[in-house]
Amino acid sequence: MQVKKTVPIVTCFLFQAGKVLLLRRSPERKFYPGKWGAVSGYLEKGKSPLKQAISEIREEVGIDESDLELVNYNDPIDVYDAQKTICWKVYPFAFRLKNHMRVRLDWENEEFKWIDPKDFSAFDTVPGLDEVFAAVFVRLTE
Repeated sequence: MQVKKTVPIVTCFLFQAGKVLLLRRSPERKFYPGKWGAVSGYLEKGKSPLKQAISEIREEVGIDESDLELVNYNDPIDVYDAQKTICWKVYPFAFRLKNHMRVRLDWENEEFKWIDPKDFSAFDTVPGLDEVFAAVFVRLTE
């Protein structure tokens, strides 16, 4: 497979009351509009993946670091998109919300759902999301 570029990104799964948050990407998104995903964003040069993850969560769903508990993370996973000739180097994270929080979407996503993790595969997701999810999923008891 011909890969033109490798792009480092973070992907963050948020858990609350045993459910995981999925976001439907807005039509304005350059990549994968209308697909379901998690909180994600480009890893800015010189920024640690964890700091970028926390920043993306604040921007995309309006939840601050003080309301998050990091429960799992993994080494980056390469997700290849042959159609776009991109390799996404995904830094995966799982966070538990410390309190019941309301999600406040920005322009990047148009809809959200809290789902049972076993229903994850029923959604039309961005490439490789199931593999990234499996790398950090832990059954959380609330």
